[in-house]
Amino acid sequence: DEEGIRFTFNKFLSAENYEVATAKDFDEAVDCISNSDFDVIFADIILGGKNGLDVLKEIKSRNIKCPVIMITGYPNIETASEALRVGAFDYIPKPIEKNTLFHAIDVALQHKTVIDEKEKYRSNLEAIFSSVKDAIITVDKDLIVLELNEAAKKIEEAEKKLADAKSHALVEIMKECDEIARDIEKVKKKHSVPIGNVK
Repeated sequence: DEEGIRFTFNKFLSAENYEVATAKDFDEAVDCISNSDFDVIFADIILGGKNGLDVLKEIKSRNIKCPVIMITGYPNIETASEALRVGAFDYIPKPIEKNTLFHAIDVALQHKTVIDEKEKYRSNLEAIFSSVKDAIITVDKDLIVLELNEAAKKIEEAEKKLADAKSHALVEIMKECDEIARDIEKVKKKHSVPIGNVK
């Protein structure tokens, strides 16, 4: 982002005891997100080298669960809609007033808290799901199986093996039946008497 904006953001946010990291271009921004966890990220549409949308795409490609607020001095429908389509949390125009900045941060942090709680809940469910010894099968509203835990997978594997064994046994029985039927036919032919010779 441009130096004046970086300085202003740093001053405002540091005064409110936020930890702040700034980057002047795309490469510095990528270094920052590679080496630290952030609760909120601001990215200017105009950056040195690449633009803020490239930073946003990089964040999304890394699956970083953090609200990204885009800022620009040249707001228009196209860039706003593109930013939101790529996954921006919000989009605010320059010049940015202090109240606007802190309102955006408050809303984004509330959103981040919800995301973190959902992620924690999901992780706990996954831990329970994988550790329970009883079989658990999750299905959707149409009763299509979505996931099986390890116990359910073992039951499924056992059922497949049993089905395969039954199928194999049935094939063997059918072969034996065919052999017996052929043997019976041979015996019949051997001991059969032509009708004209019966007295």
